[in-house]
Parts: sequence; structure tokens; C-alpha cells
Amino acid sequence: MLSAYEKIATPLANSVIGKLESSLTQQTTRGGESSLGKVIADAHLFTTAPKKAGGAQLAFVNSGGIRAPMDAGDVTYNAIYTVQPFSNILVTKTLTGEQIKRLLEQQWDRSRPQVLAISHSFEYAWDSSKPVGNRVMFSSMKINGKPVDLKAKYRVAANEYLATGGSNFSVFKEGTNSVYSVPDIEAIVNYFAKKSPIIYPKQDRIVDINRK
Repeated sequence: MLSAYEKIATPLANSVIGKLESSLTQQTTRGGESSLGKVIADAHLFTTAPKKAGGAQLAFVNSGGIRAPMDAGDVTYNAIYTVQPFSNILVTKTLTGEQIKRLLEQQWDRSRPQVLAISHSFEYAWDSSKPVGNRVMFSSMKINGKPVDLKAKYRVAANEYLATGGSNFSVFKEGTNSVYSVPDIEAIVNYFAKKSPIIYPKQDRIVDINRK
């Protein structure tokens, strides 16, 4: 029985989904971002940006959910599954600019800080010399190149684990108008299938001004 299952599953697992020009890892820069985290965040945004999928303007990814690096070359379904094995559903919620600012501050409000990966549509700077709770420079926060407004509402995508306050990111639970999309692994498969070859992302979305 198992042998028959393996005969069916193995070709699917080894099927080539897309291509990666350079290897991606979870290794972080001084600002706290990783090349693999950014590609995953971009994949999540690509899938959730359409209005019927949530209308996301930016996406967050928890680094703890990224379980393996990804090698350059042909990318298989199995390689993607190894990176994101949990199959968390993607959720898009509405958050204000003020809530996004508080969400970012929660990255360091813990014994083991965790900087969230962000999609290419978002950027900000922070200062590691400042006290916890006051590290993010609000004036640097931009969505699609435009300054974030504290009172404005934005559509934010994350996996269901984060969207329900996982890893102590409780601000996510304040979000409204939730739209559920597809599992995160499906989003990555879709991204690689439609956007390959995937190039190495620029490392300039998150900057720690104290460690340039």
C-alpha cells in the first residue's frame, strides 16, 4: 500500500515548479531581514493582492515558520514544502497605520526578538539603540513608496498563525474584515510557477540605522 502511494507521490514531489537564480537562506542582515523571508513575503503578497483574495497591500512572514534554505536552480514542490511545511492558510486583515507601528514594535518585546519578513511593497527603519517599544521610526514607514498614515487603513496579509496572534504578535488580533485565501505553500508554488526565474531580492526593506 505504501509502495503504491510512493509511486504516485514521488513524481509530484519531484516535479519542477520554477527556477531560482541564486540560493536563498534564513540568514539575516543587520536590519533583521533574510533573502528567503523576503521572497516568501513577496509570494504571499502576489497571491493575496487581488481583491477577491483579500486585496493585500503588504505581507508579513514569521521567520520561525521558515524551516530550510532554498538552493539555486530548479525548484521542486518538495523543496518548497521543506521550506514551509505547515500549510497555514493566508489571511488578509485591515489594520491602521498606528496598529502596524505597534505590531512592528512587538518584534523586540520578547526574550528572543523576531523581526518579521516583509513584502517588497513595504519598508521602514528602526534604531536598535532605542528602548523596546520605541524603536521603529514612523516617518520611515512606507507602503508602495508612500508614507504610512497613522489613521489610514491598510490591507495586511499573514498566515493564519500570525493573524491569530501567534508568536505573541497580538496586534494582529485587532485586525478586521478578514479574508481567507489559500495555504501558504500553494501561494509559493503559484508565485514560482508564474514569476520564475526568481531573482535574489534587494536587501533594503528594513534598515537598523544604528548598524548601517
